[in-house]
Amino acid sequence: QFNPSSLDRSGAEINPTSSRSFVQRQGAAKKVKQVQGGISLRYRTELEQGEITVFGVGRTLFNPIPGRIIDLDRKSAGLRGLLSKEGQLGSDKLRLTAGIDLEQQHDERREYQNDGIPGDLVGKVNNGRIFDLVSLGDLQLDQTEKVRSFGTFVELDWTLSPELNITAGGRYDRFNFNVTDQFIQDGTDDSGNRNMSAFSPQLGLAYRISPVTAFYGNFATAFQTPTTSELSNQPTKAGGFNLGLSPERLRGFETGVKGFLVNTGISYNAGVFIYEITNMLQPFQIDQQDTDEVFYRNAGKTWNRGIEIKLNWKPRSDFNFTAAYTGMQFKFNDYEVEKELEEGIRNFQLSGNHVPGVPPHHLFAGFKYLHSQTRTFVEIDTQWFAEYFANDFNGPAIGSEKRQKEFINESYGLVDLRFGFSYHKEPIALSLFLGINNLLNKRYNGSIVPNSFGDRFFEPAPGRFWYIGLGLPINRNNE
Repeated sequence: QFNPSSLDRSGAEINPTSSRSFVQRQGAAKKVKQVQGGISLRYRTELEQGEITVFGVGRTLFNPIPGRIIDLDRKSAGLRGLLSKEGQLGSDKLRLTAGIDLEQQHDERREYQNDGIPGDLVGKVNNGRIFDLVSLGDLQLDQTEKVRSFGTFVELDWTLSPELNITAGGRYDRFNFNVTDQFIQDGTDDSGNRNMSAFSPQLGLAYRISPVTAFYGNFATAFQTPTTSELSNQPTKAGGFNLGLSPERLRGFETGVKGFLVNTGISYNAGVFIYEITNMLQPFQIDQQDTDEVFYRNAGKTWNRGIEIKLNWKPRSDFNFTAAYTGMQFKFNDYEVEKELEEGIRNFQLSGNHVPGVPPHHLFAGFKYLHSQTRTFVEIDTQWFAEYFANDFNGPAIGSEKRQKEFINESYGLVDLRFGFSYHKEPIALSLFLGINNLLNKRYNGSIVPNSFGDRFFEPAPGRFWYIGLGLPINRNNE
């Protein structure tokens, strides 16, 4: 996988397929090998069911990026167990579910200065040879990272009546992050240990006011730790883990109504939500020309508010239409950022600014038609995304003369088409389909790099492209 990096506003508009010469010289790419496997055992009775899963993953990563080269060897394994049992409390129906998650991860991480590929081969060499040609510079980081996690959860589902259902539960998680610094040539030992833990309760209620309409409400909390990559990648280039990076904590509430209209084929779901996130992890880059490294910091508090509406219409068995709208207002509530200006370092309070990378409006509409006799189908999906900000400042920082539009990803709409047919006759089932994504060949930026250095936020998406698929599953008659 090769990485062209991101572009500023003018570069994305004028030449979206371009890549900076520095990125090409650095051989920015990624080579991943992964092996994974697992086994699950399940049992089920009328009132009880259980499951236990054991898994293991081996992964190697060789990742030249502008500024450095990451060489990672990861091994991880885990176990998940779950037991669910149904019972009665008088006339009420109860279901109790409990479980446990155990996981261990072991990483050997080495990072080098990226000395790039020979200058006379830039833009000429076959992509497959880049990993052989990129030159490892001085060793900058050599450490062993271990993560052990324990999680246990319980949930009670209580049906008080055919109309009323209550769900209550919680989860406790504890993570231990340990790092052993093996690069002591720099004169410091950055080995260390960090523990992160939290209890996350939740409560839900559903009330059916009629056989076809139900109201629901949920209060939920959540806990998300930084990854080892986010902890180890520090602007100071120090080893060990970033002691200033804290886990995210979320709490919030959602409520809504769902149901269907009798004799119309219409079903619907509409809801609103509000969540507070403490210490949300925000990516950023530092003011250095010779790196595209992404670092992370915590935003004090953010408020995420939104509305979701979904409508599905199926007047016949061969026709289905879906429409959906999502409105989101994600804003910082308390977020102080340090920035270096000509007169020195200043702190800026960004409370009230929009969280970058989140479109405030998203519309979707799609339909599918299936001809029952010929098994021919056609699908059309359309989407529209509103414009959104690309940096925490929601525009140029103080002292910059750039226009605000250079910090906004413009709105865009997409149309995707897929059609094909299927054939079923024992013992063979055949399916063939052809798809066209971005049917109208729209030029747009599919994603951004928030808070990118040099205002290179934008990652142009592909134009129109085709794909084809063939399925040949074998059906076996067990009679």
